[in-house]
Amino acid sequence: MSGPDTWGPHGWKFIHYVTLGYADKPTKEDKIIYKKFLTSIQDILPCILCRNNYSKHLKMYPLTDFVLKSRLNLMTWGIKMHNLVNMENNKNEVPMKDGIAKIKDENDTCASIVTNYTKTSKLDRFINLSPMIVFGIILVYQLFKMYCKKSTI
Repeated sequence: MSGPDTWGPHGWKFIHYVTLGYADKPTKEDKIIYKKFLTSIQDILPCILCRNNYSKHLKMYPLTDFVLKSRLNLMTWGIKMHNLVNMENNKNEVPMKDGIAKIKDENDTCASIVTNYTKTSKLDRFINLSPMIVFGIILVYQLFKMYCKKSTI
């Protein structure tokens, strides 16, 4: 299996995008789900040293109510966690403002797809609904025909 130098950058990118997907005003359920997910990473990283370090870093920067209060707070937490690893590996720390900007700039999540998908025109909606409308009319007609036959007998 390849080492953290290979999969680590992808793992961090994933974690940062997960934090970017967090709600600005998360529900209680959002907080529970994200906390459980981000905590469970310490149990599944493919490198024992990385698992131990992530666990140690979680103790330094726990997922508190404050961290889970907003997207910005959670993104900040992710950058702090990443910077701990950068320091341990003699790499430069990323300033918080730069880190947040980079995550947002490199955002290749499906948010743009969802936004474009939800901006359908009235014509598109009509075209999408037409088969259901036609089916409904045929169904009502057939039921009406059956009802009329039964009532004439």
